[in-house]
Amino acid sequence: MKRRRARASRASVAARASGLACALVAGVALAPGARAGECGQPVLLDAVPPDMATDVPPNASLTAHYDASAQYLGEDVVLTPPQGVDEVVAATFEATEGLLTFTPTAPLAPGAYTLAWPGLRGLNAAAKGLGATVHFTVGTTDDDAPPSFDGVTGVTWDLDRERNDCTNSLEDRMVFELALAPADDDGGRDGLTLVIFQSAGSGVAVDAGAAPVPVQTMAMPAPGKTAEVKLTVGEATGRVCFAALARDLTGKTSNGGSHTVCVETTAPPFFRGCAVADAGTRADRAAALLVLASSLALAARRRRRGRPARRPRAS
Repeated sequence: MKRRRARASRASVAARASGLACALVAGVALAPGARAGECGQPVLLDAVPPDMATDVPPNASLTAHYDASAQYLGEDVVLTPPQGVDEVVAATFEATEGLLTFTPTAPLAPGAYTLAWPGLRGLNAAAKGLGATVHFTVGTTDDDAPPSFDGVTGVTWDLDRERNDCTNSLEDRMVFELALAPADDDGGRDGLTLVIFQSAGSGVAVDAGAAPVPVQTMAMPAPGKTAEVKLTVGEATGRVCFAALARDLTGKTSNGGSHTVCVETTAPPFFRGCAVADAGTRADRAAALLVLASSLALAARRRRRGRPARRPRAS
């Protein structure tokens, strides 16, 4: 009877330790990460051409890509030409892609420029988000040919759980990593914008001939890097398909949009035990596991120290 009770006690301790481990992992994994802006404040995600770009075509248009919540209310876009004075230039805003674009009325003269993109307000925020100042050098050769890009070559997916900074609630997101074909352009690869479309999935119209839905616009990733797309579970369950094309600084596009890749996804819950997917980095997850291992090892040492020595059996 005493042995059974001892086993039951150890099993109870193990169960409590397992529960503590799950709570510890969940608590560390779901801790909200640092954000570039406060709730509702849109962030400038990237600019094309990027900072310190060289040989920008004289006939280029320049764009800045903001969060989807951004709205443009006529904030100043300021251009500083070579050996010139600051000039507020006219810009247009495309809300669907979150793109603020400056198209010069005449070709840019060769030389070094700066362009200050403004911080924009969000739909539900009075304060502005962060802007950026881009430095670039204009060359002497126009961009005349469309980009060369064969689109998406592969796709994988995972589930991330993120904390919404505005509602403080946990939200599941399907995360897709898209492998890309090589891309190039006569105006320079740094001047390319990647436009990703979703052509199938639970959030896409199934009508015959329905146009693909643009889901992501971003500066073309570096050679060999993937593009990440995050969608809600409601938008991306079942058979999900993507295509992509490249757009240069003059608005010309590649032919890669005709190539589609697909993957089958499963809506949560499909995890077992206490596994939790998180939007944090691999380093964050590794740190969480290290804390967990250290805590369990310390608990084990304490139990061994507190255990009384066995008495020899009476003969």
